[in-house]
Amino acid sequence: MPTDCNETIAAIEPFLTKGKTIKDLTIAEVSRLGQLMTAVSDNCSADQATAFFSRPDITAFISA
Repeated sequence: MPTDCNETIAAIEPFLTKGKTIKDLTIAEVSRLGQLMTAVSDNCSADQATAFFSRPDITAFISA
């Protein structure tokens, strides 16, 4: 599991290109992505986490 903000976000990026939405991922991938999303809150400042979660590609990927 990544231990800093940039590493955590970098670990999430490949999931965004794997499918069009979170529904395109396997159960194992969704589980891993959930762990990484939680790690954003742990490893990033509030401002960094807010900026990350408000990115259009993130909101589109997760909310579809």
